[in-house]
Amino acid sequence: MNRFKDISLKIWDIILPVGMYYVTIAIVMLLVSGLIGTTDSTYMLRQMISSACTIPVILSYYRRDRVSDSRPTLNETLKASKPRTVLLIAAWEILTIALLSVSLNNLISMSPLINISAGYQEASEHFYGGPVVFELLSSGLVVPILEELLYRGVIYQRLRRSLSLPFAVLISALLFGVIHANIVQLLYAFMIGAALALFMEKSAHMYGAVIGHIAANLISILRTETGFLSETADKSVFAWVVSAVLLVLGILLLASGFLRLRSPKTS
Repeated sequence: MNRFKDISLKIWDIILPVGMYYVTIAIVMLLVSGLIGTTDSTYMLRQMISSACTIPVILSYYRRDRVSDSRPTLNETLKASKPRTVLLIAAWEILTIALLSVSLNNLISMSPLINISAGYQEASEHFYGGPVVFELLSSGLVVPILEELLYRGVIYQRLRRSLSLPFAVLISALLFGVIHANIVQLLYAFMIGAALALFMEKSAHMYGAVIGHIAANLISILRTETGFLSETADKSVFAWVVSAVLLVLGILLLASGFLRLRSPKTS
């Protein structure tokens, strides 16, 4: 009975912050939509405002968890680390996420999944239907901070306390993928979410995951708005080969960097 109660409490610890995230986002989005309308051109602005208003709610869970957390604070991490170590980890994260983001986007966009996923098509219309400045501020900054606070800062950390590294990474990444609510983004978010959890583990702080998430989203915005690297996603043999090679390189870089780079530690 005690074991069942313990498991139930741990599940509730995961469900509660996710539920508060959705409730807060939904309420603010409803209020903002009533003020500025619900067209595609205003979606990213509404998302930015809703996400910004939800950050304090999730931040309260994150701070509460930090009270009993053995991880160092950001100031402690940076003070105890050589600047070269922090810069190396940041560079590794950005290069790794660039390879994974480009290759996964290419491979998924060239697959039949794009055409059969109505949810993805609808999401794309929302994301890229307004001014670029709101895409950059919302998807490129505010949303990554909010989602990393929730999925890596709270969810992953809570899973990590009772599970091994592989299980904590996989479960948190699966949850991150499922919330995107369509098969295309589920696959992409699952892979990226696993990398972000490893970034957090390696950097010894949530800043690692935030850097990676911001980089991934900015790359996607850049590619969509400028057509950059479009020749690597045109369904040609060249595109398939290049994308597969980039994916393999990204996975190898992720694994080698995680195993070889020295993690920042406090004294």
